[in-house]
Amino acid sequence: MKALGMQKDGDGWPVECKKDETRKQPLAYYHIRDKLKALLSESEKTKYIMTGHSLGGALAILFPAILLYHDEKLLLKRLEGVYTYRQPRVGDEEFCKFMENKLEEHKIPYFRFVYCNDMVPRLPYDDKEHWYKHFGTCLYYNRHYDGKGPGYKEGWFLRVSRMIGLVIPGISAHSPQDYVNSTRLGSSEIFLPPEDM
Repeated sequence: MKALGMQKDGDGWPVECKKDETRKQPLAYYHIRDKLKALLSESEKTKYIMTGHSLGGALAILFPAILLYHDEKLLLKRLEGVYTYRQPRVGDEEFCKFMENKLEEHKIPYFRFVYCNDMVPRLPYDDKEHWYKHFGTCLYYNRHYDGKGPGYKEGWFLRVSRMIGLVIPGISAHSPQDYVNSTRLGSSEIFLPPEDM
């Protein structure tokens, strides 16, 4: 939330940015929100997409969370989708359920791209009872850029590979180029719902 530029007060996350004469740059969330409102007011047909890579992916899904918190109807209505690449986990199970329900309610698709045994999408660590969880549709690509669509579950081999990545740098497949290749070389069929649904 700090990276997003949110200011916390006793009542939560304020809708308007508090004035601070010592700050040289505007805070990200407030500046982007106001800029988007101005751009979207120029045309009723204009829509936008949130996307980000690694920490930027975390910020890309936290941005609509704060829009929901602030009840920013125009910005939520025009949000076409959220696409993140190697995004770490951003919330607990309660937050994930809230976001899944609200994104569905507002008809905002959310896709998380994960390449091979990249460590970042598996951080912070999860356990069965609490801590951080993922939500949204996970689109997983192996090292040959073969996509595994929604409902994919990681097997034991990838878990072991991931652990090796902690010891041997470079094994964890954290390069942005792998994500570019996944979207360029991977099949677009991964976006289709599974046939058994």
